[in-house]
Amino acid sequence: MPSPGLSGLSGELGPWTRSDRAEFYHAGTHAQQWFLRLDQADVEAVQYAVKLGSWVRSGVKWALRAFWFFTAGLGAALTIGENLQKLPGMISGTLSALRGLFGG
Repeated sequence: MPSPGLSGLSGELGPWTRSDRAEFYHAGTHAQQWFLRLDQADVEAVQYAVKLGSWVRSGVKWALRAFWFFTAGLGAALTIGENLQKLPGMISGTLSALRGLFGG
């Protein structure tokens, strides 16, 4: 039985005071509801917020990965393009050197 000062706060979830703290992280959902004095809608809201936070964190992680992959790919493409631009000059220089070497 709760003390006379807490009798108005007792119910199916048990007596509680404002100094109660949720320190039982290992407890199941029903025990957490009792410790936190949450109804089903509050628990669902907390679960939704956690899922949403997880999705946002995952989205940020993949956006950063995509940015770095794009940056690395763009750098590689520009490097390859720059080298391909020099290719006709290299071929022409090689052919000229071969002509000069064989006395053509």
